[in-house]
Amino acid sequence: MTDLGRSLSLILVTGGYARQRFSSGLVRKYSLLIAVLIAAVAIPALRAQIVETGTITGVVHDNSGAVIAQAKITIQNIATSLTSTGVTDSQGLYVSPPLPPGDYNLVFEASGFGTVHEHVRLEVGQRVSADATLVVGGTSQTVTVEATAQLLESETSTVSNLRTEEEVKDLPLNGRNFAELLGLGAGVIPAQTQIVSIPYAQQRGPSSYAFNGLRFQENRLLLDGIGDNENHNGLGVVIFPPIDAVQEFSEETSDADARYGRGNAGTINLVYKSGSAQYHGEVFEFLRNSALDAKNYFDKAAKPGFKMNEFGGTFGGPLFSRHDPKTFVFADYSGQRTRQGLTYLDTVPDFTLTPTGYDFSAYSVPIKNPATNLVYANNFVPLSDVNTTGANILNFYHQYAAPNVAGATTANNFLFNPTRSVTEDAFDVKVDHRFSERDNAFARYSQARDSILQPGILPVPLVGSVISGPAQDPAHQAMISETHTFSPTTINSIRFGWSRFFVYAQNFDAGLNLPTQLGIPGVEVAGDPRSDGLPVMSFAGSTSIGDAGNSPTQIGTNNYQLDDNVNLVRGKHSLDIGFEVVRLQYNMFQTANEHGAFSFGPAYTGLAWTDLLFGTPKTGVYAYLNGAHGFGFRQTDLSFYGQDNYKVNNRLTLNLGVRYENFLGWPWTEVENRMYNFVPSLSTTQLFKVGTNGVPRSGLSGNNLNFMPRVGFAYKVTAKTVFHAGYGIYYSAPNVTNSSGLSNNAPAIDYWTFNNSAVYGCRSWPRTLVPRRRTVNSGMQASSMRSPP
Repeated sequence: MTDLGRSLSLILVTGGYARQRFSSGLVRKYSLLIAVLIAAVAIPALRAQIVETGTITGVVHDNSGAVIAQAKITIQNIATSLTSTGVTDSQGLYVSPPLPPGDYNLVFEASGFGTVHEHVRLEVGQRVSADATLVVGGTSQTVTVEATAQLLESETSTVSNLRTEEEVKDLPLNGRNFAELLGLGAGVIPAQTQIVSIPYAQQRGPSSYAFNGLRFQENRLLLDGIGDNENHNGLGVVIFPPIDAVQEFSEETSDADARYGRGNAGTINLVYKSGSAQYHGEVFEFLRNSALDAKNYFDKAAKPGFKMNEFGGTFGGPLFSRHDPKTFVFADYSGQRTRQGLTYLDTVPDFTLTPTGYDFSAYSVPIKNPATNLVYANNFVPLSDVNTTGANILNFYHQYAAPNVAGATTANNFLFNPTRSVTEDAFDVKVDHRFSERDNAFARYSQARDSILQPGILPVPLVGSVISGPAQDPAHQAMISETHTFSPTTINSIRFGWSRFFVYAQNFDAGLNLPTQLGIPGVEVAGDPRSDGLPVMSFAGSTSIGDAGNSPTQIGTNNYQLDDNVNLVRGKHSLDIGFEVVRLQYNMFQTANEHGAFSFGPAYTGLAWTDLLFGTPKTGVYAYLNGAHGFGFRQTDLSFYGQDNYKVNNRLTLNLGVRYENFLGWPWTEVENRMYNFVPSLSTTQLFKVGTNGVPRSGLSGNNLNFMPRVGFAYKVTAKTVFHAGYGIYYSAPNVTNSSGLSNNAPAIDYWTFNNSAVYGCRSWPRTLVPRRRTVNSGMQASSMRSPP
């Protein structure tokens, strides 16, 4: 059910430089021991992923080097003026409670000693070391500790990359998409550099990056601790935070501790800005247009038009009163209006239609009659030999895409310059409130609405068999979090989040009844307008035509996440213990071949275009979801973890943890069990409905032993050298796209396929394309494949 990854990392960091080595091993024999350990730490208290906060820790001693016990530490957030306090233990150690990222003033006090002030910059998910030396007497002194690129991480074995607010805003980004900053991290590369047919879930912007060679579907994006990945294929995200609303984010790239799970790829941990004690705001407008662009090599005439406007603003501050404020608000709005000209160079049929036949003399390959095996003189095919449906399609193709590139022969002979348009509006509102010294809470609501018109690579209605058409992408995310301080060393939090993202995509050829007009039967379903569209037809060595095979589509992500949290500081130990429950809902209307797909030669005549003229496709497939609605898939992810960051002394910190995950219902269960599985032990001639005959509702049995130890340490060799080492086991549930899963097995859908012989002699089109009796390879008849009402 799950993929298992193990990593071992040894890291020597000197002045900020890191080098890693990875290896693998087996530790399944320790599962029972780990189970006992996790049970022991989970019973006293529960804590989920407070990964958007950080911790300040250190040692307080006097100028002789002796540690000072019971020294008081006051930590004040500069932006909000909110404070927390603590004391050192018998060895002079202190550990702060979880704190939001930002700038802090630290005050160290002890009886008989002068006061020390320090300034510390705390980043998201970071453990900052801030030591203090107190001088005997009443003298007060100030020491400033600034976080810079050379500041060494001496408290954790995890390797991560940080992007501060300044970097997010100042680094140049194409489309101001914050996700492009991910590629600047060590070991992080774009995962889809050559993609042409952009998936629906990614049309709002790319977000796919591979971390250290791992699958990009295993990355996890967290916004204020709430998961932001969509459920369809793991390629997109629910909310794209405007870069002006990003406080900062980090990338956990190697040896993440037990707080992190769902795979061993990258975890992007992003925090939204909050309001401060002072009012701040900004407005912005960015313009790009074709006047500033270079000309594409293939643009023989004028440059395609391009105009992009990105505009918006932010505002933050105290909500009710500037005097001793308790409530803070931050809000932002961003809009985008893009009209982008694109350039496509295609290969289209080059022929001349005469009153007596088709002239293919532009092609050097000899064309033959497949029935007689005789070659046509001058590659001229008489009208009396052609198939009516094939001729309709070829003429239809030529009507909208005839060669238009001067000097081109039979390849790369059609230039097409469509326009892509994007209209986007998005906003976020975040409210922080302090009820008392012991209770704090914040809530955030984010919404984005995108309307995208993605053109095909050929003019409508040919389209070009790529993902295209008009689409609407509404997205919502809401969360609320409350933190209660029982004592400076015991803090409990509860958090609930909701994320929703839908894609409503239409095909260009809907409503045109092209299959009927061209003479292609068996495509359109009476009474179901979604079945109307041009089938995909591919031609060897040339540009395909047809609506995308998965269009129209409706793809929905609707997730609920609940965390209950407690943080325990016990002397040298900073314990994180907890659980997380995520309910994933994934609704879908989509198959891979909704209107059918056919491939043509050259198999019989010597040329794909003349194979079409004779109505002789090589292969064909049809897969349509019958019924009034699509599928409803469900899954529940449950995880527990315990993490102990044990500060042995001022030089050595141990990071010890264990995590348990269970992907209940993986890959998916369907609300009405409309999925069918092939089980050879039961039968080799039929499929079985999930939830019957002993077949699990998801199609396979789960794995209940996903225990994952995490062990690491950080040792400060000198002030400029830190040695890190870590080991961990990571399980992941690979994302399964249901347009090619069990829900696409007959009889959940209306399905047929054929693969014609290499020897000509099969029945001519249209009977070849749509047999009188639709069958699947197992021999099941069409009557048994239709979806139940």
